[in-house]
Amino acid sequence: MLKKTTNSVIFNTINCSWRQLICMLLFLSVTLSVLPHGTVTYPPSRVWNCFQEDPESPDSAACIAAVASHGTQPLYDWSEINQANVNGNHRQFIMDGNLASGGRPNKYGGMDQVRTDWVSTQVSPGPFTVTWTNHAPHATEYYEVYITKESWKPDQPLTWDSLVLLERTPPSGPERIVNIPVTLPARTGKHVIYSIWQRSDSPEAFYSTSDIDFDGGGTDTQAPTTPTNLGAANATQTTIDLSWNAATDNVAVSGYDIYQGNTVIATAIGTSYQVTGLTVNTSYSFKIKAKDAAGNQSGFSNTTTATTLPDTGGSCSGISHYLAGTSYDQGEEVQNDGEKYTCKISGWCSSAAAWAYAPGTGTYWQQAWTKTGNCDVGGSDTQAPSTPANLSALNATQTTIDLSWNVATDNVAVTGYDIYQGNSVIATATGTTYQATGLTANTSYSFRIKAKDAAGNESGFSNTATATTLPGTGGGNCTGISQYAAGTSYNQGEEVQNEGGKYTCDVAGWCSSAAAWAYAPGTGSYWQQAWTKTGDCNITASYALFPTVTKDIINLKIRDKNASLIKVNLYDFTGKLMKSQKYQGNQKSITHDLSNLKKGLYIFKIYINDKVYVERILKK
Repeated sequence: MLKKTTNSVIFNTINCSWRQLICMLLFLSVTLSVLPHGTVTYPPSRVWNCFQEDPESPDSAACIAAVASHGTQPLYDWSEINQANVNGNHRQFIMDGNLASGGRPNKYGGMDQVRTDWVSTQVSPGPFTVTWTNHAPHATEYYEVYITKESWKPDQPLTWDSLVLLERTPPSGPERIVNIPVTLPARTGKHVIYSIWQRSDSPEAFYSTSDIDFDGGGTDTQAPTTPTNLGAANATQTTIDLSWNAATDNVAVSGYDIYQGNTVIATAIGTSYQVTGLTVNTSYSFKIKAKDAAGNQSGFSNTTTATTLPDTGGSCSGISHYLAGTSYDQGEEVQNDGEKYTCKISGWCSSAAAWAYAPGTGTYWQQAWTKTGNCDVGGSDTQAPSTPANLSALNATQTTIDLSWNVATDNVAVTGYDIYQGNSVIATATGTTYQATGLTANTSYSFRIKAKDAAGNESGFSNTATATTLPGTGGGNCTGISQYAAGTSYNQGEEVQNEGGKYTCDVAGWCSSAAAWAYAPGTGSYWQQAWTKTGDCNITASYALFPTVTKDIINLKIRDKNASLIKVNLYDFTGKLMKSQKYQGNQKSITHDLSNLKKGLYIFKIYINDKVYVERILKK
C-alpha cells in the first residue's frame, strides 16, 4: 500500500486491497443512485479519515483502536452513519456520547472514542467551507453545521450541549457535492465540527464528525499557489472537460473557482471539472483560481480555449426511438422529440422514469445523455405543419380541463403541439390530447394550440376552446374522506385527505405507491403526477397558492385577516435564493411571474406574521 499525506488528510493512491476495490466499484456503480449516503470529506470526518488510511491496516492510533473495538466493516460503510426515521428529532434518537456514531454505537462506536489523538485538519478563525460528498442526489430539508464550544476539550465526550450552531441551510435539491460556507469563531487547540444532513424526501438523516485544530487563533493570510497547466479536452456538442495541476497552500487548498471568461461558473474540490450546457460549434475560454478556507485566492491560471463540436444534423433513419425502461448501453444512440442522443450512463439511460431521464425532455436528462444532433437535414425544412383543427375543451373538474384536437400534418413530421392558455405556452404535447392541471375552481379558461416540427416551423393557431372549471369544494371538514396511507391501493378518481387538503387520484399506480416521499398528495416531491388537489379541509387556511404546475404565473391569495407582514422567498431546487419580497398585510392578492425561470422544481417559503409555510411549484 503506497500512501501520501497532504495537510493532515491521508489518501490511498495505488495497490488497493481487494475489499477496497469492491467498495470503490460499488461507489462508482450506477446502482448507488438508490443509496442516499454521505459524509463530510472536508474537513474529513473521522470515518472517512480511517477509511482513507485503509481499514485493513490503519495508520493513526485512533483508527487502529476503532478497528480493534468494532472491526473493519464500519469503515467500508463510511457513508452510512445514519438514522432512518429520525425526521429532525435528532436529540431523541441520539444520546450524548454517541453523536459521532449517529446513535449507533453497536456498529460505529469506534467513532465515539474520547481521545485527543484523532487525525485533525488545521484551520483558522474566519470564512470556511464544509464539504459533504453524497453517493446519490436526494432532496434536502437542511444541512446543519455545528462547532464545539470554546470551553469544550478533546478529552471530554461529545454532547449536544457542547455544540454551537454555525449554519442551517435552506431546502435544496439533489446534489452530490455540497459546499456549505460558514464562519469559524475564535478557538484554540483541537475542536470538532459536527454536521447533520436531513433529507426532505425521507425521514432519514446522516451525521458526520470532523476533528479540527486551530492554529492558536491567528489569521491565515497566505494565498495558495497558482494552479498550472490548465487544459481543455474531450469537447462534445455541449460539454468540455477541464483538468489542471494541483495548487499548494500553507494550510490547505479548499477548492478551485472555475471561470468561463470573467464569470465564476462553478467550484471544484478536485483537479478536474466537466463544463456542461454549452452551445454547439462555439468557442469558450476558461481559467481558474485556487482558494483556501480563509478566503485567500491565488492568481489566475493560464487561459485555455476549446470549441464545442458542430451539430451533426442529418437523418435519423435507422436510429431507434427512445422508450422509457428499455435497456440502453453506454454509447448507444436514440432519437427523441426530433433530436439524436448518445447514452452516457447505462443505468440512468435505461430508467423507466421518463420524467427524469428521457433524453432532451426529462428533468435530469443531461446526467444520462449527450445530444449529438437533430433529425432534420441541415435545417433545410422550411415548410410549416398544417393548422390543428377541432380543438375541444371537455371534462372540467375544479382544477383540470381535458383538451383534444385533430392531428396536424407536415412534409417531414409533426414533433409536438404547443398548448396556449391565453397567450402563454403552458406545455407541449406529443399526441392529440392534453390535460391542463392546477387550475382555479369556478374560473373560465381559453386554450388554443400550434403544431411544430423538428426544424422549428410552427403552424397557425387552432380555434380557441373555452371551458369553466367546476365550483370549488369550499373547504369545510373532510368527514367521511379517508386519510391517505402510502401503499394503499387507490383507484383513479378516488378522494383522500392529507395534511389538511383534499385530493383526487389521477394515476392509480402512482397514487398507490408506497413511496410517500415521492407521491404523498400535497407533500411528495412528485405528487402532482399522481393527484389533483380538490379543496381544503380547513376553510380558515391562511393562504392559497395556485396553480402548482405552471408555465409562467403563480397566484398567492392571503386569507389570514390578521396578516400584518407577509414575505415570500423563492428558491430554486438547489436551495439558491432567487427572489425575496415583502408585502403589507393589506395586500391580499399577489402575483409572481416565473416566465423567465428555467423549467424545474421551485420552492416558495411564505412568511405570514410569525408562521412559515413551504410550497413546491413545478415550472414547465
